[in-house]
Amino acid sequence: MKQVLHPLFSARSCLQSVWSIGSPIARVCHDEATIFELYRILAWRAGATYDTPHPRVCWMLKPIKEGHMNRLTKQLVLILGGILAIASLNGCAISKDYISINYVAQTNVVQVTGADRVSVRVEVSDVRAIHDRVGNKKNGYGMEMASIISTNDVIAVVQKAIQTELSNRGFKLADGDITVLIELSKFYNEFKEGFWAGDAVADLTMSAQIKKSDGNIIYSKLVNGGGEKLKIQLASGANAKVALEGALANAMVRLFGDPLFVDGLLKASNR
Repeated sequence: MKQVLHPLFSARSCLQSVWSIGSPIARVCHDEATIFELYRILAWRAGATYDTPHPRVCWMLKPIKEGHMNRLTKQLVLILGGILAIASLNGCAISKDYISINYVAQTNVVQVTGADRVSVRVEVSDVRAIHDRVGNKKNGYGMEMASIISTNDVIAVVQKAIQTELSNRGFKLADGDITVLIELSKFYNEFKEGFWAGDAVADLTMSAQIKKSDGNIIYSKLVNGGGEKLKIQLASGANAKVALEGALANAMVRLFGDPLFVDGLLKASNR
């Protein structure tokens, strides 16, 4: 796999960061696992993806573990090892991530009495300000980097989620007198950086309406759903996916947990 050094993590800042921790490590640390952990933190600050230490770094740090170096030599080796560790990280924040967003239906759903006599059509429109991605990677300094892109149609995913919950409650999915109108205005993940770890925080915002065949709107509500994955080390698409799917699930809970929404569907079918 190609090894990449993050371009924004300059040689100067790399040297400064490694040197700043080089002396304490040389004095108190004879455990290469602890050293690797500190380099992993540096990688998060650089916005890079950490996988496993490069073999050359392991080879350079072996004498430190075995106690065969004096303090100055340890510091010099740690500086070189730190540069190699960061330079040899697999992947980085400048490469795009592609994710598939999925929805898991709610469990233990009770069918609604009379729902089998109601035919509902679901229409979802996209009014998001950002259409081409569902998030961006960030480096450890909060700068947005490469895009995180959904490989499946976000609008279709939201529509399918609503249709699934309607069907599970006994409503018929067909053209009829009732239309559920959804306007999706936000579905996006943000990475919140911290010194030791970061968080993936996703938000879904949509407006939901129930429209009768005569055009009257009998239900209208703004629905917000939130999802998160906490204490992450990578600002990656995989972590964004968890947060985004959580936001979608939370939005469905809030929409179908509103008794006025379900009652509105039943009342709209009465002639």
